[in-house]
Amino acid sequence: MAATLLQSKIAGSDVNVTSLAVVFDSPPTNGNTMIAFLYTRAATTVRAISESGWAAILDEGIFQSGFALWWKVAGASESSTVTGTLDSENECNMLIAEIQGAHASAPIDQSALTDSGTDSATSETTQSITPGQNGSCVLAFVAVNENSGTFGNGWTNSFTVMEKYEGAASGDVSQSGAFLNQVTAAAISTNESWANSLRHGSVIVNILPAAVGGANPKGPFGMPLHGPFAGPVGP
Repeated sequence: MAATLLQSKIAGSDVNVTSLAVVFDSPPTNGNTMIAFLYTRAATTVRAISESGWAAILDEGIFQSGFALWWKVAGASESSTVTGTLDSENECNMLIAEIQGAHASAPIDQSALTDSGTDSATSETTQSITPGQNGSCVLAFVAVNENSGTFGNGWTNSFTVMEKYEGAASGDVSQSGAFLNQVTAAAISTNESWANSLRHGSVIVNILPAAVGGANPKGPFGMPLHGPFAGPVGP
């Protein structure tokens, strides 16, 4: 059985907040994999999900932006609401997704982050990852630290737009997400564009199908971030 996107939702705040709730249209199904990606305008690095059971894949504050990605397996009475919390007030947006057909206990195969630092541009290419199994589902997220001036919705390599949030005015952070179902075990990346030249970043993550279990998310030195063999995550 392949891992495929079942539903997704996005929300954002154009004013400074310390929490942001996003609500699925339907409660997630027991056993499905849930993903949450949170982007903040400032490089705050203390972020969390209020609801129980979420595990961090990455949480990075880089230059003027913050990126955080979590996953969990939906429970028998899973809430439709996912609430991201911040350690200080920020403009932010968050995209949540539910994947069906994923491995029950170790769905996260690989993830990678790219950040532009001080450089501005009108497009972003994610890092390339190589899914560990045919039938995987790859999610990609691109975020910019101002109003995007509209996203191009031109995701490359057959990725399909999942959700997008465009800040209402200058200074309001924006985000776009895309997915690719049932990919092969070959290197993959994707690119998205927008109108205004801005600082930006991206995250790409692969979810393995039920037929195989994935490695734990890796730290900078290739050591697992979770599990009995967890190693250092960096200096």
